[in-house]
Amino acid sequence: VLYEYTTGNVGLFVSVTNPGYEGAFDFGSDGSVDVTDGVAWAIGANYSTDAYKFGIGYEDLDVDSTLGAGNLSGDHLFLGADATFGAFTGKIRWGQADLTLTDDGGLEDDLDFEQWSLSGTYAMDAISVTGFYMDKQFDDGLGANVLSRESIGLGASYDLGGGAKIIGGIVDSELQDPADGIDASDTAFDFGVSFSF
Repeated sequence: VLYEYTTGNVGLFVSVTNPGYEGAFDFGSDGSVDVTDGVAWAIGANYSTDAYKFGIGYEDLDVDSTLGAGNLSGDHLFLGADATFGAFTGKIRWGQADLTLTDDGGLEDDLDFEQWSLSGTYAMDAISVTGFYMDKQFDDGLGANVLSRESIGLGASYDLGGGAKIIGGIVDSELQDPADGIDASDTAFDFGVSFSF
């Protein structure tokens, strides 16, 4: 459920998942799946002017195993800002989350997650071109990096009119997992037509 309220240049947001949502998660990382009972809620706000937009959000997650001591809990703070100068729009995003996983035996494992991204879009007539960079870092409770992912991409769209657009893009990503000695990269492409009514 999402509730939105706007007054003047300010927007306020409150959301919550279905209370008592049931899912499945392997809390012990041993291949056994527990039935879960959890809830997530979030609040946010933004402020907009003709050329600028600023936003902040906070979300909280709490998922319990119905079969044992397993629990996944966390909170996430997110900030963002947009700026438009003529035909160019720039965006920056930053988020930081603290996660705690408790296995079926009651042992806790902490994980810190930080992400940030930059993007810029230039629009001229029916053509828009966008470039972006994104960085995601996962650290354990001792501050050691356990997983990182960097992505850079470029995309473009052409407005056909009537709500239809031709879109395409390319993204190059690099994934590093120091614990398992993984250093991999991949490139993805997409091309198609989007419709909005």
